[in-house]
Amino acid sequence: MLGFMLVIMLSSNYAIGDAQSDREDEIRRKALEEAERQIAAEREAARLERIRIAAIPVEEDLSIDGWGTEYTTFNYKQPCDTDDTPFVAIILNGVNRKDRLTERKGELVHFKDVSIAFDRIFDFCGAIVRPKSGLSTVVENGVEVKLRTWWMTQGTKDDNGIPVRLLADEVNAVIDIATQFLHKPVYLVLGNDYGVLTIEVLNELRDRGKIRTIGGILYVDRDTGEFTKYNVYGTIWDSEGKPKR
Repeated sequence: MLGFMLVIMLSSNYAIGDAQSDREDEIRRKALEEAERQIAAEREAARLERIRIAAIPVEEDLSIDGWGTEYTTFNYKQPCDTDDTPFVAIILNGVNRKDRLTERKGELVHFKDVSIAFDRIFDFCGAIVRPKSGLSTVVENGVEVKLRTWWMTQGTKDDNGIPVRLLADEVNAVIDIATQFLHKPVYLVLGNDYGVLTIEVLNELRDRGKIRTIGGILYVDRDTGEFTKYNVYGTIWDSEGKPKR
C-alpha cells in the first residue's frame, strides 16, 4: 500500500512539473513575440523618421560655384562690374514647388530647367538672381526621388518640419529684390513653374501702380538656352544669333 502511494505521489509531482514547464515555455514565447513586435515597431518608426527627415529640404551651398550667398532670401551671380551690367534676371520658379530632378552632366536638374540659359545670360553681362534652394528625397513606389524646393522667405514649418511659404510673402520678397538689388533694369524670368509666380508679381506691381519698376519679362528657350527680353515699353530683344558681349 505504501509503495502504491509513493508511486502516485511521484507521478503527481512529475505531472505538476510538466505543467509548470509548459507555462514557463508559454511565458517565454509570449515575451519573445512581444520583444520582436517592439523591435519591429521601433525599426518602422526609425524608417519613417528617416523618410520624414529626408523630405525636409537641405539648403544648397552655391558659393562653391561662384554664387553670392550672403543674402537670406536669394543667391546671385554677377559676371561683370556693376557699371557694365545692363540688366538683372530674377528667376521665379514658383511657391512651395518641388522640382523632380534628374542627373545631367553631373548635376541634378529639372526637366527643361531654365538654368540652361544662365551661360547665355552671362554672355551679355547679365546678372542673375535666383531663389534659395534645397534638396530633399521622397520615396515613391519604393524608389527614391530627388527634389529641389525654391524659396525667398523662411515660411512656417508644417507638422513634418517642412517649411511652407505664403504666396503674398514670396511676391513681396521678389518686389523688394527688384527695387533694391544693383538698381539695374530687372527682368522677371518665366521659371520652372512656367510663369505662374511671374504673373502674380506682375499683378501686384500693376495694383500698386509700379509696373514700370521692372524692365520687363524674360523668356527662355528651354531647348537651346537662348532667351528673349520683353520690355515693359514694348520693345523685344532676342539673344539668338548675337555674339557674346
